[in-house]
Amino acid sequence: MFWERKIQLAKEMKSAVDSETGQGEIKAMKSEIHRMQVRYEQLLRQQEKLIRDMESSVLRRDTIVTRGEFQQKLPQNKAVMQSTVQKKITDLQRKIRETTQVCFENSLFIDIGFDDFVF
Repeated sequence: MFWERKIQLAKEMKSAVDSETGQGEIKAMKSEIHRMQVRYEQLLRQQEKLIRDMESSVLRRDTIVTRGEFQQKLPQNKAVMQSTVQKKITDLQRKIRETTQVCFENSLFIDIGFDDFVF
């Protein structure tokens, strides 16, 4: 009976020691899991920041491309506008000369009188 009691106490001691060492491992694993979760959250935040930065870079690039395209077209448009304006000015000057000529002819006709004109 004495030996049975010693065996039982040894078994209880062994199970108590095993459970304490197991608890230490469990705590270590839980702390490792927590550390990994914190790192995962940091990585997610960093990923979101990189995505926002990339989107803003793409937007800036699009803006620069749009400005560049507009500036490339601007000198051509300016030249076309200048030639169109010059053409309109020439056309208006021609019309002014024609109208002045018609006015001059009409004033001569009025000065001469209506006597010579047959209706």
